[in-house]
Amino acid sequence: MLDLDLRDSRLKDVIVPNQLLKALVLLKSGKTTEAVTLAEEIIGAYPTDESTLNVVMCYFRETGQTHREAEYLKTALKKCPDREDLLVYLFLNQVQSGSFAEQQTTARLLSQQFPSPLYIYWVIVSTTMQAEADPVLGKRMYLPLAEKMLLREASANRMRKHSEFQLLLDVLRRLEKQNDALQFLNNSTLTDRLDELDYRCDYSIERLNLHIVLDLWEGAFKLGEEKLDQNPNDWNTWKCLIELSTAQSTRDLNAPRLDRLDALLSTFMDRHPNVRGPHLARLDLSANLLRRGWDLPHNTDVPSLLHTYINKFAVKPICAFDVAYLLPLLLPAEAEVTQVCIKVLCIADSKQTYRHLCAYQVARANRYPVSLIDLIQTYFTFVPERATFPPNLPKQLGDEQANASAVDLCPADGFLLLILSALSENPTLPTVSRGPGALALALLAAYWVEYSGVARASNNHHFRLRLCSLFSPHALACTDMSLAQTDRLDVKQLLYVSLGYTIISANPMLTLWSSIQSQTSQHQQQTDTSPMLAIHHHVRDLSSVTVNEARDGILAAYRRGAYVKVREFTQFTDRLRHADVFLTTRIELLYWQLAVVPDKVLRLMIHRGCHGWIFVDLRGLISLFWLQYPTVVDGFPCFAFSRINQESQTIGGIRNILTDPASKTPEKLSVI
Repeated sequence: MLDLDLRDSRLKDVIVPNQLLKALVLLKSGKTTEAVTLAEEIIGAYPTDESTLNVVMCYFRETGQTHREAEYLKTALKKCPDREDLLVYLFLNQVQSGSFAEQQTTARLLSQQFPSPLYIYWVIVSTTMQAEADPVLGKRMYLPLAEKMLLREASANRMRKHSEFQLLLDVLRRLEKQNDALQFLNNSTLTDRLDELDYRCDYSIERLNLHIVLDLWEGAFKLGEEKLDQNPNDWNTWKCLIELSTAQSTRDLNAPRLDRLDALLSTFMDRHPNVRGPHLARLDLSANLLRRGWDLPHNTDVPSLLHTYINKFAVKPICAFDVAYLLPLLLPAEAEVTQVCIKVLCIADSKQTYRHLCAYQVARANRYPVSLIDLIQTYFTFVPERATFPPNLPKQLGDEQANASAVDLCPADGFLLLILSALSENPTLPTVSRGPGALALALLAAYWVEYSGVARASNNHHFRLRLCSLFSPHALACTDMSLAQTDRLDVKQLLYVSLGYTIISANPMLTLWSSIQSQTSQHQQQTDTSPMLAIHHHVRDLSSVTVNEARDGILAAYRRGAYVKVREFTQFTDRLRHADVFLTTRIELLYWQLAVVPDKVLRLMIHRGCHGWIFVDLRGLISLFWLQYPTVVDGFPCFAFSRINQESQTIGGIRNILTDPASKTPEKLSVI
């Protein structure tokens, strides 16, 4: 080769990892046979130096052979049984694979051969994680064993970090030993020593929660009052006090607690009139009492409280959600709700836009009928400049001329989002497969989002995400146009959001991901350019990347001593690991709905030779729609209907109309 004497260990440290790196380059270049031959020759000798070991692990991950990592490390340990770094590698590998029993054995071996507080806590955490695999045996054996080890550390004053103390509290909580946990929290000697050695940590919320579980009112009230003196807007504290004040079965049993809490609320509302926390806590307490059928404290005027709250805090987006969930309990009669809303809307000042928006949001959240025409008229009342679209508006306010600071919604944009929500929540959902009226809704929604939303605030992700959703397969099915919008978004962040959304729902926005080219499936794409196949590979690749990053979070928790987070991260990773299964199922469902059993519009598209059977151009879809349905069902919003019906019934003619800025005026955006 280079005629070098490889018996020199320093030369080996350079040559061997370089050869493996060459194998990885060959693998990326598509020369799989040469890469595997070169790599396996080196791996067969089981080199154990750190540089080569890192490249070997990388090779296993790149080739999808992660199952070989543990076997390789165990064989390397037989050659070098005294290597601490190899044992650490093996432990972390077992953490990633979820082998709790094996990782506990490896951690114990580490703590015996290389005594260290870190390895002792690895043993303890691994023991608690075994309770995840077998909850019954965990309650009976694993958690008590972990408790015993942690109590030994605490009694010997060997705890030096709050994360170690928090692990003890977590184990006691899981064993339902709240009294013991509260005693440890009240041990100021222990907590003060940890504050000096580590950092100052406030355990007041943990104490409050334990007081609630143990029904210790006096201690909880004292703690809560001290906490609220520091921050009257601390909702966790108000929530704890409200729960404890209504914990007994009857109003009479809770009367002393309710009187003290009511007095505390009055004090803080007078002392901090512009702080949201005490005002919301008073409303929440009233709703809790009414829900139980109990009398409210004396001099409690619910309509006045609601009016004051909306008037003071309508500028906060959360205000509408606060009022929406409280309203059915506080004012069950529709007449009372109407009276409060009218009283709020009659005030004319700088906050008028926010109050109107809040009133509409509250009404819609509680399913009161809201006229779409009223919403549109209110929208143009507050932003009259948007009632007309100059011909060069897209060029002036498009992506090329975007205002980098125009990220946030202006107040009136909330009305536009409400209008879009009202369209999408129509009984005929705006999807391609629901008929002409539904498609008209989707087309109009996309038009409004693009020219009233995205064009006015190009960097606003609220509108851009809504537009991507409308262009996705379960709506207008225009992938190319969706991808053009996602270029302005952080796709990695969208992936996290979409995967999290997938865990709780089976309707992800798949087209958000299809702008990233799959690295592991390029050879399939050369022979089959089916968008469905491409999305399938993107989903697999990207969800795999996300799972790996979540696993890295578990490793970081072990390395940095964030022991309480290990269980949470592990549970999240277990759920995330199967996210691609939900996505693949959704893809197959889309294929069945849109390819196997298409509706009239799709059959017409296929009949006219649209070979991209699902991902078609929006304008072509609009053209085909109008050819099939030259008129629109009354009651559905539409645009440029008169010109389309009068001037042209051809695809080319309709394309000209759609690209003509003169057709995009508010007059043509009327609601029939």
